[in-house]
Amino acid sequence: MKKIKGFTLAEVLITLGVISIVAAMTLPTIIQKYHNHVVETKLKKIYTVMNQAMRLSEIDNGDRKYWHGTIHSKNGIEQYILPYIKYTKVEENPGNGDNDFVSIYFADGSILRVSKKWNGQYNYYTMDVDKCQKFDHYQGRCMFAFVSYTDKYYFESFYSENHGTYGCNNTGMNCAALIQYNGWKIPNDYPYKVR
Repeated sequence: MKKIKGFTLAEVLITLGVISIVAAMTLPTIIQKYHNHVVETKLKKIYTVMNQAMRLSEIDNGDRKYWHGTIHSKNGIEQYILPYIKYTKVEENPGNGDNDFVSIYFADGSILRVSKKWNGQYNYYTMDVDKCQKFDHYQGRCMFAFVSYTDKYYFESFYSENHGTYGCNNTGMNCAALIQYNGWKIPNDYPYKVR
């Protein structure tokens, strides 16, 4: 009869050590790829939802060049945008004048802030605003800039020639445009780890 040989404690510990090292090396990459996928999906979704909402609203409310100025108030958002999107709640957030905005909350945890002062400026947060703003350079990491101008387009990722395509590196302002221009995929040389 053959004798069955088991593993020694040393062999088991060495095997567990190797597995732990491999897991420690690959797990952060897997987690970041997951975060990238979530952010890419949310950015593409908000872009599609807002453009569709503005086009549908124009059918019911006429050319938006006649209602665009009022869209940056809570009443304007309730009239021209909310009937055409799915959201969980809307809040008016009074700031110090420059930072007055209306927040639209979505079921996936993201938030769209509409500036009441800067017509056409939208900040899209992929997570809770307070949690996002704790990051250094949160613009381009968990907050992405969008704009809407009556004479140009409905809802578009912010891009400024002053910042250049890779203005994302310095200011974070062109990060949504950089991702959009890359087919809604975060480029390999993207300067931030998104959340």
